[in-house]
Amino acid sequence: MHSFNVIRKDNEFHAWFCGIGSEKITIQEKHDEMFYSTSQDGLTWSDPIPITFDEQSILPRVRFFNGKYHMWYVVTVGSGYKIRYAH
Repeated sequence: MHSFNVIRKDNEFHAWFCGIGSEKITIQEKHDEMFYSTSQDGLTWSDPIPITFDEQSILPRVRFFNGKYHMWYVVTVGSGYKIRYAH
C-alpha cells in the first residue's frame, strides 16, 4: 500500500490509496490499483473498495470543496505519465 491520501469529513476518515490488487494471478500481470476505505477512528478501516478507471491510475490526491470530492491522479500513457481529474 502506498500513496495514501486521507481526509476527515463529518467525523469520518476517508482514504484513497494504491496497492497491488488481489485479482491478479501472475507477477507479470500485477500492477497498482486504486482503492477507497473509511474509518471512524483513523485506526480501524473498512474493507478497501477498488476504484476502476479506464487507465492504470496511481497517486491519488483528493480534496473536498464546493460540496464534492475532487481527485487528481496520475495515469501511465505509453512510456510517460499524465495528470487526470475526477469529481
